[in-house]
Amino acid sequence: MDINASYNKLVTKHLPKARIVYDRFHMQSQFGRDVLGAVRLDEARRLQQQDQGR
Repeated sequence: MDINASYNKLVTKHLPKARIVYDRFHMQSQFGRDVLGAVRLDEARRLQQQDQGR
């Protein structure tokens, strides 16, 4: 299932006993947005501070 809060709420509401399983594509996609995005922003901030110190 897609990692979308709306899907999760809908499935939980209409199928309360269903086991929710997220597919690998969506897990990796979310990882890329969250973790790699945070690393990218941290690196950009570090480089910006380094440039300001020159």
